[in-house]
Order: sequence, then structure tokens, then C-alpha cells
Amino acid sequence: MKFCIHLSTRIQDKRNELPLINLMTDLALKADAGGKFSAISLTEHHLHENQAYQNSLLFACALAPRLTRATLILATVNPAMHHPVRLVESCNLIDQLNAGRLVVVFGPGFKETDLVAFGRPVAERNALFAVIALGEGVVGTVAAMSAVVEQQGWTLDAALVSIAGTGLTFGIWWVYYMLPSAQVLHAHRERSFVWGYAQMVIVTSIVATGAGLHVAALFLEGKAHIGPLATLLTTAIPVGIFLGSMYALYYYLVRRFELLYVGLLSGTAAVVALAVIAALSGVDMALCLVILMLAPAVTVVGYELAGYRRQAEALGSQGATVR
Repeated sequence: MKFCIHLSTRIQDKRNELPLINLMTDLALKADAGGKFSAISLTEHHLHENQAYQNSLLFACALAPRLTRATLILATVNPAMHHPVRLVESCNLIDQLNAGRLVVVFGPGFKETDLVAFGRPVAERNALFAVIALGEGVVGTVAAMSAVVEQQGWTLDAALVSIAGTGLTFGIWWVYYMLPSAQVLHAHRERSFVWGYAQMVIVTSIVATGAGLHVAALFLEGKAHIGPLATLLTTAIPVGIFLGSMYALYYYLVRRFELLYVGLLSGTAAVVALAVIAALSGVDMALCLVILMLAPAVTVVGYELAGYRRQAEALGSQGATVR
């Protein structure tokens, strides 16, 4: 078993910055000399009260020539904050100064304060990741449509599957971009922590929806070992989780949840339930997917008819900019 000491600081008063850096330097040298720790880990945060040395690359350069046996671990480095050539050169320099004992861990970061100074809005970055995840839905749609065409040729079922998959993916995309993430996080950066972790649930549900469409394709090909209800649930459950998460995150960001949204959420749940009931009743799988496609459509239509005005009012009360 090997042990690593992680030097992550908490500082409220910047006047204590130099003493804290000296203390961390002493801890690193003692850990290296004692032989009980095989690695020393540094983290990266910017414009944040919990970080003293801020630039982990420069701090690693200061430590590396004084270490004799410990590996330096940069955990994590956010590539979005660095020029790629300068990042590679810096890592190479640290590696040379520490005799080849360097491990670099890359991560996207999650705090608004870590990104805003570099012109990297956290909301925009995660939105692009969600778009990439939506590609799974497109792939699933193509797979399901191909399965129907292979079995039956170009029939009504093939058209319904194509409409359902494309419509479901497009509806999820539309709902995701209705969330006023950028506006609220710009005005309330303290909400970025919960928002960032919520993205894990949202993006996972988007990918799972595409995987569910793959399962539907296998069912339509006759290769699935599960029944129609279980097949539909592989898509319906992640769709439900996605929509429920979006409503919950909207409330967390805006801090207002009106009767309109209660009605939209109830209507969305009713559509998902109707698709499940249809599968239980033996309705064709392609038609069940079309019904499920209407779940995000309820939210989209409600928002475009009245919700955007309510959202503008809510954003104004939160001090956020209305776009």
C-alpha cells in the first residue's frame, strides 16, 4: 500500500498566504524525506478563497528540485485554462526537475470561479457536453430505424421510429437549453457547486435515453431477451429522470416554482405513464416510442406559450440578466 499527501489549502485571509505556502512546502519536504509518503499531490483553483498557491504548475516547479524520492501528482489540471503548448512544456519541465516522477491528472473542473477569469463559462462548457451526449440518441434512432427497415422494409413503423427517436432527442435538447444556467450562475456563483454535480445526473440520463433506443432496436429485430414493457422502460425511465432533474434544477437556480410548472410536470408524467400503459396493453413498440416523444414536448410547448415570461420575471427578481 502506498500513501500520498494532498496539499489543498483553505485560506480566508490573503495576508496568511505566504506562511501557508511555506507550511505546505515544509510538509512536502518532510513527507519526501520521511519515506512514508510515495507521492505529493497538488490541486488547481483560481480566484478562490480555498487556494493559496493557485498555480499548481509553478508550485510544482518550486518543489521538484528539492524532492528526492516522492512522485509529484498534479490532480487535477484543467486543460481549458492553459495553452496546450505551454501546458506540455510546463509538465515536461516538472518531469525533468523531479527525475521523471510526475503524474498529471486531467479534469474539467466544476467551480465557476475556476473558469470565469479565463473566459470559460461553466454553463456553456457543460451545454456542449450535453450536445455530445445527445449524439447517443441520434445513434440509437438510426439503429432502431435500421432494425425496422431490415425486418419490414420502409413501412409505417420505420417512419414512426424515426420520428420518435429524432423528436425525443430534439425535445431533450430544447428542454436543456431552456434552463437559464448561464444567467443565474453569473449572478449567483455560489450555486455552481450543486449545479455542476447535477449535470452528472442530467448527462447520464441523456446518454441512457440513447442506450434505451438501442435496446428498442434490438427488440424490434427480435434479438432482445426482455418483453415490450421492460424495453420501453429502458427509454422511459431515463427520460423521466432527465425531465424531473431539469425541473428540480430549475427550482434550485431560480428559487421559484409556480403552478404553471406543476401543471407541466404533471402533464409530462402523465405522458410517460401513458406510454408505459400502452406497452402493457400490447401497443406496437414504435407507437409507444411516439407517445413517449411527447413527454418533453409538453414542457417545450408550455414554456414557449407562457413559461418564458414567468422565467424572465423570476430572473429579474434574482438579479440575473434576461437574454
